[in-house]
Amino acid sequence: MRLCEEGEELTTLQSMQPEQILVRWVNFHLKKEGVDKRINNLGKDLADSEAYIHLLHSLDSSTDKSALSNEDL
Repeated sequence: MRLCEEGEELTTLQSMQPEQILVRWVNFHLKKEGVDKRINNLGKDLADSEAYIHLLHSLDSSTDKSALSNEDL
């Protein structure tokens, strides 16, 4: 239910493809982390690893985010 957008029913979420649910789950955690970045797909939007770093930190706050300071993510 936490992944449902405002005004959505659970049935909407249940009818989504697994990849769409995963994108929504990642974006839920990015928002929870206070990050403006959002992904739309599991390909090029994850290529720079920025979303992964924030996601891992959201799941485990001891995750080191120093990689975000690298020029080449």
